[in-house]
Amino acid sequence: MAFQSGENSFRALDEVSVTACWTDVSLPVPSPVEPGAYLVRFLRDQQDCVLWYLYLRPSGESFVVGSPLDFDCLPEWDDADGPVDISRLIAWCAPSFEEFAYRFWVENRLWSVLADGGTVGDHAELAAYLAHYERA
Repeated sequence: MAFQSGENSFRALDEVSVTACWTDVSLPVPSPVEPGAYLVRFLRDQQDCVLWYLYLRPSGESFVVGSPLDFDCLPEWDDADGPVDISRLIAWCAPSFEEFAYRFWVENRLWSVLADGGTVGDHAELAAYLAHYERA
C-alpha cells in the first residue's frame, strides 16, 4: 500500500519497464490453490503474458508470484485429460514485494543503459547490483 500510494514510488515500475509493463492493482481474490490465501495483482506486462501478484497467506506470510492467468476472471479450466493443475501456472518470483520491485527496477535500468550503449560503471547502484552476482 505504501508503494502504491507514495508520490515518488507510484508508477515507478511502469516508468522503468522496457517491456511496457504497467501497474494494475486488483482487489484481493481467493487463491485457487490454497484455502484462506489471497492474490493481489499489482503489475502486468503489455500482452498479459505474465501478471505479478502479492500472494498473501493466512499465516501473514507474503511473497510475489507470477502467472499467465488473470485470477480476477479465472474460468473453470479443463482439458482433454480433465481439470488443469493451476498450481503449475503459478511461479514464485521473490520473497517480498520490496525485493521484487527493486530487482525489477534495477534489471530494467541495466537493460536500458546497456541497450543505449552506456556502461554500468557510470551508475553506482547498477554496478553494485551486478557485483553482488559476481561474488555469488
